[in-house]
Amino acid sequence: MSSAGIAEFIELNLTLNKLFVLASPIVYALAFLAGEFDKLIL
Repeated sequence: MSSAGIAEFIELNLTLNKLFVLASPIVYALAFLAGEFDKLIL
């Protein structure tokens, strides 16, 4: 694997990590709201 390939791989990982960090609170919020919504229905 060339150094350019490694650099691209690291950059891709960092980008995915940022997306994951940004998405996590949204996913938790949706899961929380879904749980609350279930309570309202029941």
